[in-house]
Amino acid sequence: MKTFLLLVLLASTTYAAGAEPDEIAARLYRLKCAGCHGVDGAGGVGASLKAKLKHPGSTQLFDVIKNGIPGTEMPASGLPDPQVKKMVAYVLYLNKKK
Repeated sequence: MKTFLLLVLLASTTYAAGAEPDEIAARLYRLKCAGCHGVDGAGGVGASLKAKLKHPGSTQLFDVIKNGIPGTEMPASGLPDPQVKKMVAYVLYLNKKK
C-alpha cells in the first residue's frame, strides 16, 4: 500500500510555474531540449522559452512536448507522461526566470 501511495504521489507531479525544478527535469531538458532551445532556454534553432510562449498553458505545453508540432522541427519527446509533466514544469520555470 505504501508503494502504491508513493507511485500516486510521483505520478501527480504538478505544473508549478516558476517553482524550483528537480534535477531529473533539468537533466531531461539538457538531454532532450537544450540542443535546440539553448541550455538556458534562450533559443537557437528552437524558439526562446524565455519569451512569450506560443503554447503558454500547462495542457498546451504538455501536448507540444509529448507530441511535437507537425510540420516543424519540434519533435515528439518520446517521454512517458510523468517525465513530460516534469518538462512542462521546467519550461515554465525557465520562462519565469527571465
